[in-house]
Amino acid sequence: MRNGKARPSPRVTKIICMSAILIAIVFLAIGNWFVVVCMMVSVFLMEKNIYRCPKCDHKLNMKVSLRAFPNCPACGANLLKSG
Repeated sequence: MRNGKARPSPRVTKIICMSAILIAIVFLAIGNWFVVVCMMVSVFLMEKNIYRCPKCDHKLNMKVSLRAFPNCPACGANLLKSG
């Protein structure tokens, strides 16, 4: 880990972002547009800034599936392993 920062695994980050998107869909059905816009922007920023390799701190591509490419492109660490 770089700079002593503890990062969640990419799998945990994806789960949190997908859960927030599902909650935003519920708020969209209720009709609360302000909450939906705030949640979508925060999910995008969170995934953009926190979705990194826990070993080398390399930014990962948000569009690439972890199941299709489970290794970090920079260091080769397996991102699906816990710990």
